[in-house]
Amino acid sequence: MINKTEHKYFEKQLAVNTCDEQGGVCAFNGTGNSSRHIVAGFGLVHSALELLTDAPSQEAINQAVDQFSGMLNREEYGVSKLIAANINIHEMRRSNVEITKNLLRQHGYPGSDIYELPSSEKRFPDGAQYRVELPSVEGIAALKTTLDEIERHDVLIHRISQGSGIMLLSDEEIKEMNQLAA
Repeated sequence: MINKTEHKYFEKQLAVNTCDEQGGVCAFNGTGNSSRHIVAGFGLVHSALELLTDAPSQEAINQAVDQFSGMLNREEYGVSKLIAANINIHEMRRSNVEITKNLLRQHGYPGSDIYELPSSEKRFPDGAQYRVELPSVEGIAALKTTLDEIERHDVLIHRISQGSGIMLLSDEEIKEMNQLAA
């Protein structure tokens, strides 16, 4: 467990140092992380599993599972109760993004980019400051559409990736995707 001062320190370090010594911004906040933010915003992340820099110990996992199992089927942890406790009725007129930002702020997380942090001087070997990845492009049809839209809009994309859905593709489909993206 860390205190608020340590939390702010690590938060700033994580925001500034988002890549390796090769340079460039390498951090990715994808679906898994954004879903975790929502769960944390509702107060459902056990303190033993917050701000980990290494894999959690079995003891920490056991504590979290034990606490979570004690919450199951309890009325106060129902979706309607969680929403009522965490979302002000006046916010319902605001966008989901604004509601999420406010939820994060209420629980001590930044609700937006931290612009007052210094810009990183690190760069990729070609001098670029960042790279753009399109994650979770699942399957041939999605890849074809993505590539067509990239070309149509003349957008520079550095990487397209596919998640666990690749395990559902045949070897031939994977080879076709490789050829399309070459």
